[in-house]
Amino acid sequence: MDFRRCISDALSEESDRACVILVASWADYFLMTKLTQEFSKGNSDARSALFSSNGPFATFSGKLNASFCAGWIDRDVYHDLQVIRKLRNEFAHSIDNYTLHDEPLRSMVAKLHVPKRQYRNWGQLGAAATAGGGPGLRYLRFKHRDESKGGA
Repeated sequence: MDFRRCISDALSEESDRACVILVASWADYFLMTKLTQEFSKGNSDARSALFSSNGPFATFSGKLNASFCAGWIDRDVYHDLQVIRKLRNEFAHSIDNYTLHDEPLRSMVAKLHVPKRQYRNWGQLGAAATAGGGPGLRYLRFKHRDESKGGA
């Protein structure tokens, strides 16, 4: 099973809250892995300090900034990961039962750049995905990508 399918399957049964938190966690993990590989030389105490609770790579935001400045991610990906980080914070720090259909989250999703770059009809797809009562954004995004590749 390919990685994209694994992610799609993992997210398909989750709430919007869980999906956003999982996607942000995966992105954070991948950035941490890249930073760990890049900073693998030198004193082990100094390397550990980079990821300590007070280190520059302790937060998702710190990892994003370092990755963007290193040129590992482009401006649109950086922007979208910042949006995902903000969505994660909204979900993680709220006791309200929000979904991606609710404001202000819906407006935040509308600000994503990469889907607009990837899908020429993202405006229609995005509108359908965030319309109240319809399937969640995550389903439509993965479903559309699978169909465009010839999958189910």
